Amino acid sequence: VLQHRMTLREQTRNESFSSECWLFFGCRSSSEDWIYADEMEQMRTCGIISHLVTAFSRSNDNPQSKMYIQQRVAEYGEQIV
Repeated sequence: VLQHRMTLREQTRNESFSSECWLFFGCRSSSEDWIYADEMEQMRTCGIISHLVTAFSRSNDNPQSKMYIQQRVAEYGEQIV
């Protein structure tokens, strides 16, 4: 994640930056493991990331619903090809 954060920051310094940027992020728990949540949301709000798609395999809100990143990629597959 660190390398991609730095790449996104560097791209924002480039004045000609005008591209769609999809960020797929997955971890076990949004409340315990998503340590860059605020930063990623800020990048999405500012337009650095055009689409932020998350998947949490051990959601505290609903333990019955497991979502994995490969499911989310498949869900958006037609749009990201």
